[in-house]
Amino acid sequence: MVTIRFSLGKCLVADVIIFNSQFNLESFLKSVKPFLRRMPDYRPKGLEEKIRPKCRVLYFPIEFPVVNYRRTTEDKWECTNGDSPVNPPLHIIWPHRWEHDKDPELFFRTLYQLHESGLSFEVSVLGESSTDHLPVFDEALQKLDGRIKNWGYLESKDAFYRTLADADVVVSTARHEFFGVAMTEAAYLGCYPLVPNRLVYPEIFPAECIYNTPEQLLKRLKNFCRKPELARNHKLEIEFDRFAWNQLSGRYLELFDVTR
Repeated sequence: MVTIRFSLGKCLVADVIIFNSQFNLESFLKSVKPFLRRMPDYRPKGLEEKIRPKCRVLYFPIEFPVVNYRRTTEDKWECTNGDSPVNPPLHIIWPHRWEHDKDPELFFRTLYQLHESGLSFEVSVLGESSTDHLPVFDEALQKLDGRIKNWGYLESKDAFYRTLADADVVVSTARHEFFGVAMTEAAYLGCYPLVPNRLVYPEIFPAECIYNTPEQLLKRLKNFCRKPELARNHKLEIEFDRFAWNQLSGRYLELFDVTR
């Protein structure tokens, strides 16, 4: 309660209020009236109406890699003992903080179901462990033994980009997300994104990338496991320029009245 009260005070005196997505803008404004109803006494009226005209959306600026890390479908095919190339298993990647709000439990339950169905896949679980260690990761490391391609934090951005580019499908199960930079970077590098129908995701990714239930996520991944080429040959319409620093830098500099 103290945080939003402090934020409201700053918003009332600000000239411009910037949010990194329309979702975050609307979430904040919609929280104003419920917050005020909880106040024991002084409840000023019309705050949302006073604040909204000053609000702007300026997307989080991402410096997409200059080096071309993307791999073609043919690059991902493997040759064994000089034989003809074979289609490798689907490579699924989950690049998030190792915390409860990213719902790793749902992600791993889904992978266990793929495993029990006898489907072929590999998985990379990237990210940093929080101070509160989550046993679900230890369990997954054991249960998915033999399917894990990468595990844990990657020390360099180069290694991170190369791993994203090597994957076929990037998955989010997040219940809390400020923006989703890693998901956007993965999609830029050629991954097919699968995201829940919440948070900022519908603002970034097209409808065909969105799932509404855990069952839908499982169904999509099963289909990709059976036909990896569907993920590898996708042609999604995502406007990455909306989030690119080289496109947004002028707006940021203008906002803070900074000349180049």
